[in-house]
Amino acid sequence: MRLMRMESIRLAFNFSSWKPTKQEWLLGISCVQPEEKDRIMKFIGRLLMRKVLSEHLNIPFNKVILKRTTKGKPYLGDFTVLAAQPHVAVGVDVMKTVYPSGSSTVTSFFHTMRKQFTPDEWQTIKSQEGEWKQLEIFYRHWKK
Repeated sequence: MRLMRMESIRLAFNFSSWKPTKQEWLLGISCVQPEEKDRIMKFIGRLLMRKVLSEHLNIPFNKVILKRTTKGKPYLGDFTVLAAQPHVAVGVDVMKTVYPSGSSTVTSFFHTMRKQFTPDEWQTIKSQEGEWKQLEIFYRHWKK
């Protein structure tokens, strides 16, 4: 085994002057490990939320202060969701439409859940064409 001597390295970068093109950004993000890429993409999602809030509320970017609940923020995969309302806590649930576990059919699942909605709400849910669309509308009502 051959030992190699390594000299120390000290570099400084002014990253504020870096304005990557789309191609440079994609190349850069492809050069990092998957867990670093995930961390970077979450960071970008947070920056986009701050940008939208800053522009929409007409406040300086550096004055946008985001807080989290004790449970953190809900997210699914690559999605970042933003909902804002002045003077009110707003929550967002993101979920996949999935076939209900524990029920053999959508009809039996709806029967089990029959007391959860009004007759008008059930009419809206069941009037949809196809089971997946019915489940989508069911979950939309469920999350209200």
